[in-house]
Amino acid sequence: NPPGGGGVLVGSVLCAGLACLDQQLLQAREPSSREAIAPFSGCVVQAGGSAPNTATALRALGCGASVLSVLGSDLHGDELARQLAGEGVDTSLLVRRSDVSTSLAVLPVFEGGGRGCWVDLSANN
Repeated sequence: NPPGGGGVLVGSVLCAGLACLDQQLLQAREPSSREAIAPFSGCVVQAGGSAPNTATALRALGCGASVLSVLGSDLHGDELARQLAGEGVDTSLLVRRSDVSTSLAVLPVFEGGGRGCWVDLSANN
């Protein structure tokens, strides 16, 4: 059933592609130089990438969704899979590999607007 109960799923979609764990650094201050320490206030970790984002949006609309992607056999992959399952996304097609790490994006969200992005694409290369 769709999130919130009631109704019937209208179909199911396979979402294949990039999957990563997004680590958002909230209220980040832009560093004054490349070597400067830059503070932030809070951190949010959530499933990210085209396949998970599409699948969770489809679930919110009441549609069934599965994700086909590669994750590492690591804590980041465990967390990403846990979050997807918690949203009702079918995770049975996730491929877990011990020879790669789960892709990770570190996203400072700056106080004045905008954001940066550092990414390790490992499992998605």
